[in-house]
Amino acid sequence: MKVTIEHPYLVFPVNTSQDNPMKKLIFSLDGKPVYDLDIRLGEDANFYCYADMSRFMGKELEIVEQGGAEFTCRGADSMDRADIYKEKYRPYYHFTEKNGWTNDPNGLVKCGDTYHMFYQYNPCEPRWGNMHWGHATSKDMIHWEQGDIALFPDELGTMYSGSGIVDEKNAAGFGEGALLFFYTAAGGGNLLSEGMKASQNLAYSVDGGKTLVKYEGNPIIPHMIGGNRDPKVIWCEELGCYACVMYLDGNTFGLLTSDDMIHWTKIQEIVIPDAECPDFYPLTADDGTRHWFFSAANARYVVGDIKDGQFVMTQEVRTMHTGSLGYAAQTFSTLPDGRRINIAWDRLEFPEGMPFCSQMSLPIVHSLKKKGNDYVLHSEPVEEVKCLRLHSCPVNTDGAELLAKLDNAAAEVRLTLPAKGGKAVLSMLGCEAVIDLDAMMFTMENDKIPLEENNGEVFVHLFLDKCSVDVFAGEYYAAFRMIADEDKPEFVCSGIDGAKAEVWALGDIH
Repeated sequence: MKVTIEHPYLVFPVNTSQDNPMKKLIFSLDGKPVYDLDIRLGEDANFYCYADMSRFMGKELEIVEQGGAEFTCRGADSMDRADIYKEKYRPYYHFTEKNGWTNDPNGLVKCGDTYHMFYQYNPCEPRWGNMHWGHATSKDMIHWEQGDIALFPDELGTMYSGSGIVDEKNAAGFGEGALLFFYTAAGGGNLLSEGMKASQNLAYSVDGGKTLVKYEGNPIIPHMIGGNRDPKVIWCEELGCYACVMYLDGNTFGLLTSDDMIHWTKIQEIVIPDAECPDFYPLTADDGTRHWFFSAANARYVVGDIKDGQFVMTQEVRTMHTGSLGYAAQTFSTLPDGRRINIAWDRLEFPEGMPFCSQMSLPIVHSLKKKGNDYVLHSEPVEEVKCLRLHSCPVNTDGAELLAKLDNAAAEVRLTLPAKGGKAVLSMLGCEAVIDLDAMMFTMENDKIPLEENNGEVFVHLFLDKCSVDVFAGEYYAAFRMIADEDKPEFVCSGIDGAKAEVWALGDIH
């Protein structure tokens, strides 16, 4: 099939059933393959792939299915599904992709007054595959506007995870204040990169993040070992240069250094019982001392210092959050206000039939606090989440029961319990959780989060959304899956005398 591209999108019907075999579409320009997608084509469609063709506007492409099967497609000026953001299980305030699959947050930077969030994206179905970098922008990290695809698969591979930084020193030579983005090209992940291995690459933007241009000298870090991936780049004052941490293989990560963020030298290997998606940054603790924090995808972290040109762990491995959802958390590159803000991928599978999969976590502020001989990470939602509050909800008390009627399946609850033992049972939009004050544990199905006592009280901060609940409890943070029963719009806490709650109805960001 030959198609002259006259619209930004070509729309392909997809049947996402696992029984429907995956096929490969190959897009060629002037006889040369320039793009390929793995896709479950099917006229009995339950999903529509919006393939971004904007970079080929006005050109004639030849599109073939590798096995020779026939297919149909149409042009579109936008994602023109009428039900976008109106789906039954669409979250109210967690970021979700309009159409398709989302995973790891990437390239978190702020330029001027705009926050940029890139992320792993598959346009072909609400499952992993065909990795691109999606892009969204925000003024407050809460209300996000989805933009165009920022990075497409190429001859080096599909676009895996990475990070971003503002080049304030013009170290890389693209201009003072240019945005630099470091990403893994997963060689062999698409037809164009057949036979290639994973490498680390650079893209830059000189227009405030609107357009990303791949560096012509890529890869900047050739394949090293195994599935090496996920570069995180930051300026390190103690080393006097830029540092890059990246996953190597097994439980091993590499620490590399550079003066220009283009030429890199490996100086160290770091081993912790975790894998992929590392993060690395300094924090000043509540006692005024500065330390470096290193974490990986499953939220295990170590605190250490830079000594004699290397990162030295100074304490045992800890966990920053529990629960089944949060994964591959990344922090924004150094923010002007000094906050260290994290966003994670919530590995949330929505009920069957939703044209999107997974959500991003709430933005979370990290701080470092001294606890005994160790330093521990504390997490709390950013102040900006208060913009979601529509109004407070009255809390009625009847003996050992608190009851708040909610407007919808979106609410914030600040719950305070006396630390005297016993169990509190929570009913949240028809879903149950238990707070065991003897074991100091919050439990929801098979997920748990430890609690802390503070001056005779236990404080739990909850954010309820249509299919998830975020729980903040001092040192720990967790996100749990739940499916709200919208016929039960209420929050109930029972079983503990003296419990107190503040409850707010939250709005929809769409």
